Order: sequence, then structure tokens, then C-alpha cells
Amino acid sequence: QDKHAEAEGTLRQAMQTFDELAPAHPAVPDYRRIGALFQARLARLQTLTNQTEAANQTLQQAIDSHQKIIEEFPQYSELGLVYLNLAILLTAAEQTEPAEAAYKRGVELVGSKADVLNNFAWRFATAPEARFHQPRWAVELAQKATELAPQSKTFFNTLGVAQYRAGKW
Repeated sequence: QDKHAEAEGTLRQAMQTFDELAPAHPAVPDYRRIGALFQARLARLQTLTNQTEAANQTLQQAIDSHQKIIEEFPQYSELGLVYLNLAILLTAAEQTEPAEAAYKRGVELVGSKADVLNNFAWRFATAPEARFHQPRWAVELAQKATELAPQSKTFFNTLGVAQYRAGKW
């Protein structure tokens, strides 16, 4: 319990730091993106510690932060990552249609970055909480990653795990 409280304090401190950096550097979207990721991590920690109401509130803040980045920085080079992270958050919030739209846009923007596709495939397949699982997406991303980098054993491992999670074994 003490470690959970310590982790929550650390996440809140990190969020505060990025909340201060973002307005000081308004043209740097990375500060907002990283701050939003810390919000998402805090929501997951709150879920794990049975702080359901706080977790839902923090999750919504993380969703709002990701949507604001998309609105304010349409030319951001990491926008595909923002959309894919948003898809994860919307999935957890049980907002299926917006999650699907964010996922599709994220995949489109990520394009042929096999490592990014593989990393998100792994996240969709192996998230510790079932509400973050998206086996269909995991398989799609892993297949695309293996097509782009057929020499990567790691990517094929991800594909195998994703297919297992999707019941395709």
C-alpha cells in the first residue's frame, strides 16, 4: 500500500511538471503528450488500487488531453502515437466507436514504422487489465509489422501472442 501511495505521488509530481512545461513551451507538443501519458498511468494505478471513481475521472482527463493535442497540433510528427494511445484510453472507457476511429487514424499515421506497430500490438495483446485488450487490433498490427520486417523474430513472437489472445491457435 505504501508503494502504491509513493507511485501515485510520483505520477502526480510528473504530471505537475509537464503541466508547467507545456504552457512555457507552447510549440512543443511532446510536453503535452508525455503529461497525458502520465495521466493514463495514474488512471491505471487508481484502477489497480480500487479507486474506481478517481480512475474514471483521471481516465477522462487523459482522453481529453489526447484529444486536445490532436486538435492543437494536426501536423505533429508523433500524432499516430497520440491516436493509438487515445484508442487504448477510449477502449478502457468503453467508448467503442471513437476508439475504433482513433485506432484506424493512428495506424494510418504510423504507416510503415514496424517497431511502433509491434509495440502497440504487444500492448493491445498483453495489457494487464482485460479492459485494455484489443486482440483483433493486436493481430492486425503484428501482421503488418511482420510484413514490414520479416526478419524480426520479436515481431513474430508478438504476432503469436496476439493470435493466441485472439483465439487463433
